[in-house]
Amino acid sequence: MKTTICTLATLATVLLFNINTYAQSGGMGKGMQNRPTFETFDLNSDGFITASEFTEARAQRQNQNAKNGGMMRNSANAPSFESIDLNKDGKVTKDEFAKHQTNTLANRGNKQNKQGAKSGMNMQNRATFETFDLDGNGQITAEEFEKTRTERQTQNAENGGRMQNAANAPTFESIDLNKDGVILPAEFAKNQAKRFKNK
Repeated sequence: MKTTICTLATLATVLLFNINTYAQSGGMGKGMQNRPTFETFDLNSDGFITASEFTEARAQRQNQNAKNGGMMRNSANAPSFESIDLNKDGKVTKDEFAKHQTNTLANRGNKQNKQGAKSGMNMQNRATFETFDLDGNGQITAEEFEKTRTERQTQNAENGGRMQNAANAPTFESIDLNKDGVILPAEFAKNQAKRFKNK
């Protein structure tokens, strides 16, 4: 009996140690904490990311990740510089970077939605900046925001979706960080990242 209790106590101690080590090494919630910012890639801080800066910063991140014992399982699917440089002028702006981050989060959310649907879970599709930018001019007005939100809520209701978080949905004003009456891609991306992190 004493041997069984000692064995169980030892196993519990080892398990707790491993969980603690995993959490401290960033295993829990590592995805959002490790998400690169525009400044991560803009090595000379001139407000643009060149192809050489992009390559150098990515290599630095991969080396750091390898030193920390991280797995490189998605490196083959990592976006190219060209896929982020939307206007193909040879440099990535903050807005282009923000659009890429927003789309990445939206795609990840939609993949989770599909997985959730398979297991019977009901998760709402994540909207992209383009979903709300109805006229495609690179900014979202209050009218576009409210119109799109209403249409999405109606569509969700028609599809049998629950409106459990509608009361906690962010307002136009809370996303329009500089209070200029329009939402820019960078502001939208910050809101999406914050919501994704709090899920």
